[in-house]
Amino acid sequence: MRICKSVRQKAILRYTIYPFLILWFLRLGRKFGIRIPLSCNVGDGLLIEHWGGIWVNPSVQIGRNCNIAHAVTLGWSGSETTKGAPIIGDNVFLGPGCAVIGRINIANHALISANSVILQDVPENAVVMGVPGRVFSRSGSHEIIKFCYNG
Repeated sequence: MRICKSVRQKAILRYTIYPFLILWFLRLGRKFGIRIPLSCNVGDGLLIEHWGGIWVNPSVQIGRNCNIAHAVTLGWSGSETTKGAPIIGDNVFLGPGCAVIGRINIANHALISANSVILQDVPENAVVMGVPGRVFSRSGSHEIIKFCYNG
């Protein structure tokens, strides 16, 4: 994804190499079951530990050092109250099977547990779980993000 974005910025490469890179990018997305469009604004350090079933709307913004597990959906909502796409902060952990749909802000250092459905904004350092997602604690994603990036 980052290679495609960087090649697209250079005029000469945009018309020579870029079409082949797009085909390669789309093929890898189908092979691994991950759809993160090039128009999506993704910060440095995105970590996808387990591939498969990851769907991201083109309008979603993802911050730095985020960890996305498998079967995560970050989607657009067309309803009047939550019309738009999610904004994910820095150092956020999105657990397996979680869904964040609509104009929802997930603040920095939040942890969304497995199979949670997020219907409202998530405060900083919150651990959210359940359907609909509710704040369970304020310990955040510090330990998980630290482990994932420092091993």
